[in-house]
Order: sequence, then structure tokens, then C-alpha cells
Amino acid sequence: MKTEEVEEFLEKFNGTKVVGVPFGDKERLDIFPTLEGRELHLEKTRQLKAISDIVLSSIGWVNVNSGAEKVSFKVLTPEGRGITTRRPLLPFAIKYKGPRIPGTAFYKTKSMIMEKDE
Repeated sequence: MKTEEVEEFLEKFNGTKVVGVPFGDKERLDIFPTLEGRELHLEKTRQLKAISDIVLSSIGWVNVNSGAEKVSFKVLTPEGRGITTRRPLLPFAIKYKGPRIPGTAFYKTKSMIMEKDE
């Protein structure tokens, strides 16, 4: 998702299962800590292989792949806590992304076959 689309996306889906965390009604979201973060700059090493995982402590992780050689992200978490990177857990996951579901921010998926990273 492009940076300029994030604010509108969060306005529409914050507090829902689409975003996942935080989840709840307006009262719960009002007391949720402020989202803060930092910039991450990552460089690609190989085609069809993830660049990195961005780990969001206690929330989950994001597998990062891009056609660009270098990418930058602004990552936000409650009070800017728990943001790290690591080698990709599923380095070839991009091979299993299917076509975008029209009118949504989501993709269909293909069946995954585990491959060994050499």
C-alpha cells in the first residue's frame, strides 16, 4: 500500500478485523496508546525473495518484497515499541501471492510449498 493511502485505510478499517490490532469499539480505541514509529530502510538482495521481515512485537510480522532495489517504510506501533527486522521466515512467499481482489486491498493466495533457502 502506498504511504499516501495509509491514513484513509486506517480511518476506514481501524478497530476492525481487517487491521487486526487494535480491535474494538470507539471507547477501547480512545484509550489505546498513540501509534508512533520509525523509518526502516531495506535493500533487496535477490529477485523473488523477500527482503526482510518487519517484526511487530506481540502483534505479528510483515514479509517485505519489492520490485525496487531499495525501499523505505514508516512503521507504527503503540508508543513506537517492539519494531525490529530479521531475515525472512518465508523468503519465497511472494511466489504464492495471487491476483488482487478487485475493489479491496487484499489478494487471493495460491497453495504454498515450502522451499529451502540456499
